[in-house]
Amino acid sequence: TGSLWPGASLVSTYAPLLEEENGVMKSSENGDSIPSWSCPAAPGRWIPVCMLAPCVPATENLANPYNYDNGNLDQICTCPLVEADVAYQVFGGLQDPCSTDPTSPGDFVQAAAGSLLAKLESDPDLKEDGWRYVNAVFEDKL
Repeated sequence: TGSLWPGASLVSTYAPLLEEENGVMKSSENGDSIPSWSCPAAPGRWIPVCMLAPCVPATENLANPYNYDNGNLDQICTCPLVEADVAYQVFGGLQDPCSTDPTSPGDFVQAAAGSLLAKLESDPDLKEDGWRYVNAVFEDKL
C-alpha cells in the first residue's frame, strides 16, 4: 500500500483531544475553536504550517514551553515555513507566540493556520517549493 510520507511514523493533523490543556479558546455559543492569539505581520519571521506534515519519533526530549506538559515532545514534524508578512492567528498555546523578531535556528515557533495556511495554499510556487523542501529535509532524517 502507498503512503503520503513513506517512513513517517505519523502525519500532523488537528485533533481536539488536548485543546483545553493547550489553551485553545472555545466559542460560548457553539463550542467551536477560536484563535487564542492574533499576531501582527512580522517580515523575517517564518512560521510552520504543519497540517499533513510528516513526523518521526524524537530522539531526545525537547521541552516546548508553548504546549501542555512543557511540550514533552515524542514526535518531531517537518513543516513548510511561511513568512509572516501578513497578520496571522494561532489556536492555543500557553505563551504568547506573537514575536516580531526574525526566526533563528533552534527557536520554538508556534504553528499557525488561517491567513498563513491560505497564503501557502493560494500561491502554487510557494506551495510547491515548501513541500519540496519538506520532502528533502524529511528524507535526510530517515
